[in-house]
Amino acid sequence: MFRYVSPKILSIQPQLCCLSCQTEIKIIGRYLNSGNVQLIKLGNDIIVPYNSTPDFVFAKMPLQIRTGRTKFTYTIDEFHDTFYFQFVSDPEILKISKDYSLPKGGINISIEGTGLNSSQKTLLIFSSASCRHISSCKAISSFIMHCLTPDVTMCASHLQEAFSASFSLDAVEIPDQSFVIKMYPQPSFDKLSSVLQVWPGSELIIRGSGFTNGLSKDDFVIMIGDKYRCVVAEIYEFKLLCLVELLKINDADAVLLLSATVGNVSTELGTVSFMNEQETPILFFIIIGIVSTVIFMVLLAIVFVCRKRLEEKDKNVQNVLRQMQSFEMRVRKECKKAFAELQTEIDPTEVLHEGDLSFKYLPMQNFTRYLSYMFFPGSRELEEFVRLPKCDMELKTSLGHIYQPFIQMLFHKRFLITFVRTLENNPSFSVQERINLASLLSIILMTRMEYFTEILKILLYDLVKSSHAKNRSKMVLRRTELVVEKLLANWLAIGFYDTLNGEVGRRIYRLCLAIRKQIENGPIDCITHASRFTLSEQNMLKEDIQYTQLSLKLLVTPRSLEAEPELIPFNVLSVDSISQVKSKAVAAWYKNDPFSQRPDPNDFELEASFKTHSLMLRDEDMYSGGTENYRQINSLATYSIPSKTVVSLMFSTPSSDSPVPSCLKSTYSTINTNQLKRSSQLSLSNMLSYIAEREPLKRQTHMNGTTQPCKFYHLIPPDAQSFEDGFKTKSRNDSPRIQELYLPRLLTTKSILDKFVEDAFSVILASENQPPVVKYLFDFFDSLAQELGIDDRSVIDSWKTNSIPLRFWVNVIKNPNFFLDMEKTASMDACLTVLAQYFMEGFSSNRSTLSRESPVSKLLYAKEVPGLQSKVKTMFENLKYRPSVSDRDVKSFLNKVVVNNRHMLSETKALMELLVYVKTYKDEIRKSLEWDSSESGDLLCRLNNILLYFS
Repeated sequence: MFRYVSPKILSIQPQLCCLSCQTEIKIIGRYLNSGNVQLIKLGNDIIVPYNSTPDFVFAKMPLQIRTGRTKFTYTIDEFHDTFYFQFVSDPEILKISKDYSLPKGGINISIEGTGLNSSQKTLLIFSSASCRHISSCKAISSFIMHCLTPDVTMCASHLQEAFSASFSLDAVEIPDQSFVIKMYPQPSFDKLSSVLQVWPGSELIIRGSGFTNGLSKDDFVIMIGDKYRCVVAEIYEFKLLCLVELLKINDADAVLLLSATVGNVSTELGTVSFMNEQETPILFFIIIGIVSTVIFMVLLAIVFVCRKRLEEKDKNVQNVLRQMQSFEMRVRKECKKAFAELQTEIDPTEVLHEGDLSFKYLPMQNFTRYLSYMFFPGSRELEEFVRLPKCDMELKTSLGHIYQPFIQMLFHKRFLITFVRTLENNPSFSVQERINLASLLSIILMTRMEYFTEILKILLYDLVKSSHAKNRSKMVLRRTELVVEKLLANWLAIGFYDTLNGEVGRRIYRLCLAIRKQIENGPIDCITHASRFTLSEQNMLKEDIQYTQLSLKLLVTPRSLEAEPELIPFNVLSVDSISQVKSKAVAAWYKNDPFSQRPDPNDFELEASFKTHSLMLRDEDMYSGGTENYRQINSLATYSIPSKTVVSLMFSTPSSDSPVPSCLKSTYSTINTNQLKRSSQLSLSNMLSYIAEREPLKRQTHMNGTTQPCKFYHLIPPDAQSFEDGFKTKSRNDSPRIQELYLPRLLTTKSILDKFVEDAFSVILASENQPPVVKYLFDFFDSLAQELGIDDRSVIDSWKTNSIPLRFWVNVIKNPNFFLDMEKTASMDACLTVLAQYFMEGFSSNRSTLSRESPVSKLLYAKEVPGLQSKVKTMFENLKYRPSVSDRDVKSFLNKVVVNNRHMLSETKALMELLVYVKTYKDEIRKSLEWDSSESGDLLCRLNNILLYFS
């Protein structure tokens, strides 16, 4: 009988599938086989069902190429019903819990991964060269799946083979997802010879063999009957130790079967019976007795230990009390000493004599050396850019016909701006390379300072404009990371040279002399540079060093035979090392000579003369103290040298039995010839510290037939834990040490140096001492702010602060040896760093809130900062009302500086370095020129002609 029906789909199983799975889909509904044509449309794919009934339709999913929600339409003639099917990524196996199995299989392996529940049927496949076995897996979640390993006993040589484990998802194997499975021999169990009696919680020993072949505890299942499990606790080669579960026993006197299962193999071992309740009290009382005895012994031991510790505690308390008394005495002594120093050494005229700070002329660096330090601060050898006429001519000859064309291109404004911007925009162009590029360009552009100034103004305008667009106007010139920032620093260095050669330089040099003299008034550790008198907390000698002032006389033999020998007095300390004494002697001998023209103290030996004999003084010899592993550098106190002793400097002659310490022989010679040149500004007073920084002072000592390193120290012993017990008691105070006790020494040094700091900073900030380039630059910043519509005065002041003080004066204050031919020791550097920070605080518009937790370096000059800020404000106001400096005036001023102070920096060498950049980034430069204006064709042609030189 024919009738009309309305098909209806109730559900689809499953509703998700992985891309590579050929999952069988089941459509559940009513009247699903009605009609003539039945089709399934999945996205753009047509699927034909392979089996259909009124209530079910079965079909195979095709392979997919992308994940996501896909439209699913079932069609019967004109009937359509739509669902959505979810395709997910193929499962990924990340980790398997076990990489082994047994021939009979059945080992439960836990699989970790992703998308593990996206297939209906997952199989674990063991494959080898001769066979293939399959077992099923069960997905617990999307991330965990459990599989039982298959039986491989059908393989002829299953024990000798390694199997490859892979996975199949709905008959599709997962590619590149295989693991190597080792096959262990099947363990065997020994059967029980009689009925074994056990009780809940007892240990059960099961014997056999093959237990330690790599199997884990959870691979063994030991059962007593069907209810009770014996949990495996330990596995040994021939036995298992398991614990019977603590369950209520209802099978008293019952005989239960004991079985052991490993994988798919189960073995009956025999029978066991639980002990009944009447048998347990005897054993229970025995256990109670044993436990009570153990507890009593433990309590007895605790009483004994507590009594022993109480006695030790009493001893420790007594020791602590003695240490506290000693510590209180030290605190009183240090506080009293600090108070006395503040009251007695506060007058700089009494501590620093005028003769120690006098000088005939200012030891100014020549213009070439000054520019080298300012342009290339520590980045490369200074001599590299000093012009030697012969070498310079050879370089010009080697460049041939491209020398003049490339010079002309650099003086083409459009090319130079494009060249700088292109290299700056390259991510691989480092900050150091930008600084080098700016300094190389500065050497070339110094020949035409008006062009230098014009290029600088263009780049500054671009920098301010881009920063203003990003709301970062205050950050302009804050750091030296751009070419224009280093160009500005070099431009200022040229403009300030004559200023430094006047009263400003004299005040700074006088400040440096005062700092050095005050530092040398107290002990200085020649290894760590820590000094008693300093402005830096980190560089302060936090030790109570006992010393005395000594006045020695240096015997100087005159060059003329008719002249009498001269005795030059100089002051030293009893704790000065021999190297420090030699440095002070050379400084007194050549007091009026520039540092670069003084002989190296390292070339001399120091000899002390007495009435009956003379004594050679050395840093290390038989008088050196310490231990086998730690040797103390000799000082004048080591030799008991009194005041008024006559000493002489004798040129040392290297020999096999040189007086130089055995641990320093090779180091001395290396430093003398290579590392202590005056170009590197290292002196003999820094020699021992220089060795400690580059390669710690060591020598070889032989103890117990073995070679061990020997370390040196001067005033500060190494950590006490590194010392032998005997040495510890001699060199360390057992009482606690509070380093903050020594902070008043900072105030002592500050009070003595205040007058010199005030004089130097006042001259630096005096408006009449500012060269024309300062007024010119400040007016340019004002006009730039007006053009860009910047009304915030703090922004404009930040530009001025970041240009002159930060870009020039801080560098000069921290490194006076850049423009002065003088020695800057590490101890001086620590003080100058604090002064440079104080100088920058004067230019800060915001007064920072200080507290007890603030850095000591900021607290030290906290009261002086407002006065310095007032001077800065006055300088800015005076410069504002000074007559403007025209382009012609600044051009004339800068050209006069360059012409009057002729430098020896090689433009040819700088040009060759710039050509290297052009060759390296030629493609980027060409592309940038092509995007430029109509002149790009001519510039490209000239650039290509230059690049032909390198091809």
